[in-house]
Formats: sequence, structure tokens, C-alpha cells
Amino acid sequence: MIPVIDCSVRYFEKSKYRALQIRNKWPTHAGQSFIDCLTEEMNRNNVRSAVLVSEIDGDFYQHGELLAITEDNSEKFIAAPLINPNRKNEKNNLQRYIEYGIRAVKLSELGHHSNPLQPVKLNSITSFALWEIFSKYALTVFVRPTVYDSNLLAYLAAAFPEVNVIIESSMVSISPRQATVDEWGRPRLNLPLPTMDRYTLWGLSNFPNVSVVLASQYSFSRCDWPYVDLIDWHGLENFIALFGAERLMWGSDFPFTCINPGYQKCLQTFDGLDHDISPNDLQFVFSRTAEKLLLQKPYAVT
Repeated sequence: MIPVIDCSVRYFEKSKYRALQIRNKWPTHAGQSFIDCLTEEMNRNNVRSAVLVSEIDGDFYQHGELLAITEDNSEKFIAAPLINPNRKNEKNNLQRYIEYGIRAVKLSELGHHSNPLQPVKLNSITSFALWEIFSKYALTVFVRPTVYDSNLLAYLAAAFPEVNVIIESSMVSISPRQATVDEWGRPRLNLPLPTMDRYTLWGLSNFPNVSVVLASQYSFSRCDWPYVDLIDWHGLENFIALFGAERLMWGSDFPFTCINPGYQKCLQTFDGLDHDISPNDLQFVFSRTAEKLLLQKPYAVT
């Protein structure tokens, strides 16, 4: 059995997670925290490590609980705090994470450049100053492009080849106006598929520093698990043909998937969508790519 690394766990602060539990009727056991519930699922399904991708739009101190969890369990959990380019003094905030030893972050948005009708000037992109720091320390950066800013990612990936860019949610871009929540409390994208910017995003396969987390199929598929409507254009074979298995990772989107389809079925999604994937390719998707990008020794801060 392949030891698995889950590259898409959605981390909420304690009060927010508890509110989501109550509203969405997610499983809860007396005395069990978010991490307790996640660890139980990981142990049950041979998942050895998980990336806790922050959903907390706050500063260094508001990520204190997340940082403490990953410090106490550094072999099992990896923190990716949220960085917001629109927040004042966010460069100082990012520097604190780096000094703490963080090697992966989530960028809340790519931003925008000053005039979308003119050629893109890198230093006019609102997140540009943060990318300079990402590059200096060779950070890994999780991003979720929107239909409005996805064209900027190619410019940034090309300008900062030292940055490992990981596109979340199977590279399906967000359209905020068409995002809702379904009966299970999961994000739902009511988009025509494939999305209109798919060729822009698929073109990112030309950049060796861009990888993809295969997750969130529930949010854009029109079918229940195993999401058979995605086979023709969004199956694993398609991604391997574009990126190669060595630039692909798997993610559960826990806790959104804790009831429907359940953690184990998330692991089995590719069984329903693809039947001819080699064991070597699956090893990359389920662990080896993440080991290379996320489990290397931390850089030395100078």
C-alpha cells in the first residue's frame, strides 16, 4: 500500500470549525478537536502526513494554533498559513513565518495589475512584492486562481522560477459570483465545464515550477462520487499527459468531504475515473511529488 500525503486539508480556527460542524451536521465526538478527527481518518486510511492549508484570513498571531499543531507534530502536519496581498504590512507578516521555519504558504489571491487592457507589468501586480520574498526563500505557494486573475499566474511563474507554485482544487478556477454552498456544507461552483479559462491554465504545464493538487471534484462535478462526468476532460490521465505524474498531488479537502463522499472514497476517486495509471505514477500523485515539494529540510534563514 502506498503511504499517502494529503495535500489539501482545509484548516479553520477552532470557533469557525465548531460553527461549521454544527451548521453542516459534520460528525463530532465528545472532546475531539479538528486535529483529532483528521488524525483518526488519516490513521484509518494509511495517510502519513497532511498539509493544513489555512482558511484563516489573519496575521501571524491569529495562526498561532496552526503553528503550534505543526510544531508539535512536524512529521505528520505541514502548515500553509494564508497570506493576503491586500493586508497592510503583509510583507512583515510573511517574514515572521519564514523566521519561524514555514516553507509553504497559501496566497489568498494573485491580485490585479493596474490596467487590464494594457500589457502586464509585473511590478504592477498587487502581490508582486510578496512574490519577490517567495523567490528569495524558494517557498512553496498554494494558489487558487479566479477567472479574473488566472492569466497573471503564467507571468509570475515565469518571472520567479525558484517559487514552487501549487494550483489547488484540480486547477478549476473560481468565479466568486457563481460560488454557493451545497446541502453538505461544501463549496459549490455553478460553472460551465470546462471553464472558459481552461486553456490559460492548461498552458501552465509549460512551467516546470507549477504543480497541481487533484482535489475538490465534488465542488464542480455534476455527479456524485466517483464523478464520472469528469472522465473525458478532467481525468488523471489527462493531467499526467499535461504535467507528468511528478507534478501532481492528491488532496481530500477535509473536513468538507467528511460525510459526502467520506475520506476513504476521496482516496479512491481515481479508481472510478482512471483504470490504466501505472503504480509508479500513482506513487508520485499520492506521495512522492509532495515529498519533493513539501517535506524537504527547511531553508536556512539569513
